[in-house]
Amino acid sequence: MAELRKPKGERDSSITDSYSSPSKGNEFITTFKQDIQGHKKGLSKEEKQNLKDAVKSIYSPRRLADGEAMMCEIQGAQEDFVRRWEMCFREYPDILTEPKNNEKLLIFIDRASRYLQTVKDRLNNDRNQNSQTV
Repeated sequence: MAELRKPKGERDSSITDSYSSPSKGNEFITTFKQDIQGHKKGLSKEEKQNLKDAVKSIYSPRRLADGEAMMCEIQGAQEDFVRRWEMCFREYPDILTEPKNNEKLLIFIDRASRYLQTVKDRLNNDRNQNSQTV
């Protein structure tokens, strides 16, 4: 430690330079670092196969998401929407009290309402079409 406190030019590099080639003084440190890093460790065929099997078991084959799988995304988006609006109302209560903010807020509410009504209409139309084909 005392060696590290010296000015860089006065230090004994065989002690402080971990990037130097191994010498008698730091050979243990270098081999220790290599050991803990798995330096150039050759795996046996059995170990390689076990590693491949372990990696394969982690991943499942990809499949295309369907509507049922994506419902959690829709639910998360709806919950985020509510959470973010509530956070804004809590942090900036003047959004609900200042007339100039009220006008803009009503515009955003109308846009969101129109979009949700459009989705609802599509849902109802699809239901009606499906019931007529059955």
